Amino acid sequence: MTAKQQQILKASTHLFTENGYHATSTLGISKRAEVSEGLIFRHFRNKETLLIHVLNACDIELAESIEDIIAEDDAKRILEKVVLLPFHLKEVKKNTLWQLFRLTSELGRETSNTLIQLDTILRRAFENLYYKYPEFEVQLIRFYLEGATKGLHNESIEDPDFFRKCMLNKYHIN
Repeated sequence: MTAKQQQILKASTHLFTENGYHATSTLGISKRAEVSEGLIFRHFRNKETLLIHVLNACDIELAESIEDIIAEDDAKRILEKVVLLPFHLKEVKKNTLWQLFRLTSELGRETSNTLIQLDTILRRAFENLYYKYPEFEVQLIRFYLEGATKGLHNESIEDPDFFRKCMLNKYHIN
């Protein structure tokens, strides 16, 4: 990938995350990337192609962050690692996770293979722990991950340690 393409993707990532996909124009991306709008279309077919590249980059970054969760066999340890995930991610990775949540939420469809894989692992963990509604618990965890990641990223969680302990307690993880 050329330096110009990286500039365009970096600008796209920032603007898609800050303003949303639909509210971001290619003109805005070109200004942020300090390139002509025509250059964007020379490298990327359209705005949706840009979005796909951004989401793929985020997905790859997230996949690296959850390798130990994927490798885990113990259902309770899986839940513990997922609950602690937003607290253990470096700031750059928190931002990546938040970007994925923000964009998939706006698009109204799941676009992250890594998040789909994480949902599958969580569902199995809840089933192995005999939760009555494993799919519902997966949704709760996803809401938690999105909220915790955003809250930690924006520093809007007043007491992160208490928040973390509450989630661990909810799933009987001590």
